[in-house]
Amino acid sequence: MKSLHSVYWSCKTVLAFVSFLTKIDADISVKLKIDGKSEINRLNADFVGVTLDTSLLSHHWGKLDVRSKAVQTLAKGLAPCFVRVGGTGSDFLIFKNGKSISSSSRTANDTLGYGKDLSKGIDYINHLTNFTMTGEFFDSLYSFVQSVGWNMTFDLNVLLRERESWDPENAIQLMKYIAKKNYRISGWELGNEPDAFYHILGYRIKASQLADDYKRLYQILHDTFPQFNNNLILGPSVTKLCKEKPIDYFTQFLKSGGGKIVTAATFHHYYISAKSATEKMFLDPKVLDSLIKEVQSALTITRKWAPDTRVWLGETSSASGGGAKGLSDTYIAGFMWLDKLGVAAKYGVDVVLRQSFYSGHYSLLDHNDCSPNPDYWLTLLYKNLVGRTVLNVTSSDASRHLRVYAHCTNIKRTQYKPGSVTIYLMNLHKKETVKVEILNFLSENVDFYLLQPVPSTNVKSKYISLNGKTLSLQNNELPPLLPRKQQGEIILPSLTYGFIVIPNANAAVCY
Repeated sequence: MKSLHSVYWSCKTVLAFVSFLTKIDADISVKLKIDGKSEINRLNADFVGVTLDTSLLSHHWGKLDVRSKAVQTLAKGLAPCFVRVGGTGSDFLIFKNGKSISSSSRTANDTLGYGKDLSKGIDYINHLTNFTMTGEFFDSLYSFVQSVGWNMTFDLNVLLRERESWDPENAIQLMKYIAKKNYRISGWELGNEPDAFYHILGYRIKASQLADDYKRLYQILHDTFPQFNNNLILGPSVTKLCKEKPIDYFTQFLKSGGGKIVTAATFHHYYISAKSATEKMFLDPKVLDSLIKEVQSALTITRKWAPDTRVWLGETSSASGGGAKGLSDTYIAGFMWLDKLGVAAKYGVDVVLRQSFYSGHYSLLDHNDCSPNPDYWLTLLYKNLVGRTVLNVTSSDASRHLRVYAHCTNIKRTQYKPGSVTIYLMNLHKKETVKVEILNFLSENVDFYLLQPVPSTNVKSKYISLNGKTLSLQNNELPPLLPRKQQGEIILPSLTYGFIVIPNANAAVCY
């Protein structure tokens, strides 16, 4: 039963929303035009996915109770999707068939076998110790992923090496275990952010050598395990493509033969560092636009050296370093997340994997009680409403403070019919409301899904409302996500975002 306090705030939120609808006057008018005759891109059916950081495995899931009805409901809401099990910890994971999972006192130098004590003089390395993942624990991981309808890719330890080359012995043990159990794996990855190894570990793996390591992985999958023949191979999972070194590493990996091996070329992206993150950065059009250049760089390099290879954002969120507390886990993070999805779709990224489903301040679930953060609800609405076909939309706004993207509507997850169009948009103006007119659909009835923080003046709120109703699980079930029906212009309040569905758009390309 809800407390009187929560009922009071719920009623107050709805009344404030109704008052807003009746009194608001727009400060800025923006005209949009949607081209429904041709597509820009066609996305992977599972365009939006998630990650589970390998560090979770070394901590016995932490506070994430994978048997919880609420957690399973939230996970199923995002299915089907890819889940990448990977991250820094993947390069310290040792598989062993047994009944317990444990950490080892060995440091990274034991894995590398070069006798260098990497734990000295580098603060970041102190918590990076080898740990054992048992077959029994992998069973629990696989059981959870399968039960919620996710497709798992697994990141293998590339720091297990014999002289200069990757030693696949331990990976083969894991593959044999998976094959014996008849588990279905969607894909494999080898290492995490290898371009940053020297910065973190004082150890280098050249891009050309990593390409050779991937060739060995390919041979093992195809020669020894026929059930894995159609698995995805992902890599090289480099850091942000805004600096010369990761760009060169990404290029050399593909150029040296890695491009012929990987199904998708992967890079990671965070707009900012958690250490220096500010509220202003989350709302800065220049910060949001910085992603465009990195996506274009990844696509240009890949098309040159591996023209048949797709590009994935293999790990991504708002702020690196676990996310910025009070920002990455609140309503304001939605601007970065929704715009990232728009940019990735518009320019041709095939899959975007959100770091993370659980763990850190940038996760979709709160890292303390596993309740859904605002970005969870935003992701759920995106998956429900946004389809695979990307449309061109033009805007009269030159300031880039109104961010707008358009797709055919996802008719598989909704009751909308073919020909429907979904627009998602963000108003970055701190005070000004925006009146949106969709010129070629002015007379059409539309469904409006307006997302606001609760209370509406606090963009750093952990709570989010849909058309005035605070979103939360109801008896461990997802609530109905209902639109507000209207005709003509749309009023978008300052510092809000949302979705507009035009059910009768009859867009030719959406049939």
